[in-house]
Amino acid sequence: MKKESICKALENRYVKIGISIVTIVFAILFLLIFAGDAKKVYGDRFNTKLKYPHEAKIVEVIDNFQEVDMYGEECDCYIYRCKVIKGFEDTELEEITVVQKIEKIYSYRYAKAKVGNRIYVSEATSWSQTEKYPDIKWEFSGASTGYNRIVPLIILLVVFVISIILFSRLQGVNTLIALGLSLAAVFIILIPKILLGKNIYVYTLVSFLFVVGVTLILVIGLNKKALCALIGCTGGVLVITVITLIIKGAFSLTGYYDETTVELYIYTVDMFDIKLDLTALIFSMITLGSMGALLDVGISLSSSLYEVSQKAENAKEIVKSGFAIGKDMLGTMTNTLILAYLGTSLPLITFDIIYYTMEGMMRLEVLYIELIQSIVGTLGMLSAIPITSLVSGFIYKKKKGIEELGVKES
Repeated sequence: MKKESICKALENRYVKIGISIVTIVFAILFLLIFAGDAKKVYGDRFNTKLKYPHEAKIVEVIDNFQEVDMYGEECDCYIYRCKVIKGFEDTELEEITVVQKIEKIYSYRYAKAKVGNRIYVSEATSWSQTEKYPDIKWEFSGASTGYNRIVPLIILLVVFVISIILFSRLQGVNTLIALGLSLAAVFIILIPKILLGKNIYVYTLVSFLFVVGVTLILVIGLNKKALCALIGCTGGVLVITVITLIIKGAFSLTGYYDETTVELYIYTVDMFDIKLDLTALIFSMITLGSMGALLDVGISLSSSLYEVSQKAENAKEIVKSGFAIGKDMLGTMTNTLILAYLGTSLPLITFDIIYYTMEGMMRLEVLYIELIQSIVGTLGMLSAIPITSLVSGFIYKKKKGIEELGVKES
């Protein structure tokens, strides 16, 4: 009777809000423990500004024409009237004229700006002056880094936040907070520890347990469903850990599979005087990539089995239902996980198909790492299904589950 009263109290709306607040405070305090290392890594990077951050907003396309540059290359030229935003030394400037010159031979690298775009401009050192526009002092390259995309990003984020809150209300707010804390864990705990040469396996697991624990409490609550999902997810990531340690040697992985990983290794040696374990970094990639799928499986399965337990006669029925539900989940979640990895690597895979023969592709370590991420992540998710089912059967029908094992409850 006492346990039932506690469970009923935990389902109270105000108690849930209180638990959420305590969880958030605890999570923030936990993250603050790692703030010192994060400061060492990030330093003044967030305060460092570009040397010439001249930002303007295009108000009008004044003209466009073609010319031939000093090297004989044909160029498309566009003249813009722009409103000054920030970064100009002469504060009296309100509007400027900007030229964008795109050589046709390199047109695939650059994009023509449009009215309303916020762009970064520089002094027109490469602009060949014409009789029509001899006094243009500013130019815009059209490179991907030349656009300020903050405003559309903010609009998209606002739509994202409002949509989740309108659909899920209080739970939506908790979901967003859990997402923010999860991202904070990656950037405050995991990445600084990686760059400072700490044990990647340990801090990947610390980050994982933090993210899963906080997400489950904020989204589901402090109850049996969250406990079952937590155990299932943890079991899944432990399976991922074991498999990764085994295959690291079996596949003779080096971790140096593209320019980014090579440069990452060099920079960590130069900046932090540590030799980065890139093979351990593969484990972090797999764990982070499969974390969402593991949470999805754990939460969905534990919640479904909780409803099943209300009518089930014993733990065996719950476990059996868990395996049945898990089979259906596995089909869709496997596609989700593998296609997600494929989607993020599509440009790289497409390039490899063009550049290498089939035999050459089969020698590429990057291809094996992509396959390993997909397969190991799926195996971790697969292992979470029986673990969650068994734990749910035991916890939801604890007394009958113990009796089925032939043990008398004291």
